[in-house]
Amino acid sequence: MGHTVEHPPMRAFDEFRLRALAIEREATDRYREFSAWFAERDMADLASVCGKFAKGHRDGYLKLADASSAIAASAIDAVRHPWIQRDAPQSEPDEFFYRLASARQLLEIARAAENEGACFFEQAARDSGGGPAIALAAELASKARQAARELATAIEGASPVDWEQVIASGGGPSLALGAERRLRRGPPRAKE
Repeated sequence: MGHTVEHPPMRAFDEFRLRALAIEREATDRYREFSAWFAERDMADLASVCGKFAKGHRDGYLKLADASSAIAASAIDAVRHPWIQRDAPQSEPDEFFYRLASARQLLEIARAAENEGACFFEQAARDSGGGPAIALAAELASKARQAARELATAIEGASPVDWEQVIASGGGPSLALGAERRLRRGPPRAKE
């Protein structure tokens, strides 16, 4: 027979807060990158949406950070779940990823992360037993669900991948295969 380990309310709150800080920090960083990506491509409306969400998550992070004792940045990074998987930890955005990404794909990544965050916060609110985390978790869950709804609307308006543009900018998953085929065929024939 198994048994459950009950955490004292403050320890449970600190565990919740650590994971919540990691979620909010990752969201802030990615939304800033996404906002810059959209701005560079003259998609001001989507840049503005991502900028708004970056600010909202930053505010959530600061609210969590003020909630009680200090948590080291390294502890937050240790539980952080990145939206974009990278080969090695780095501070710079992954240029190759952003070169291949479409607006729709970035919005879908953000929506999936918001839904995942909302599930975590909803579960934390249910499991908190009325401790200091319940109101904060419920508020963060509500904000994440609202962001996911807004992102779903933005996704509907975003166009799918423009492969011509991707290839013109030096990207595309089939470039290596295409180069291999061109090499096997030899040089192009002269027009007669």
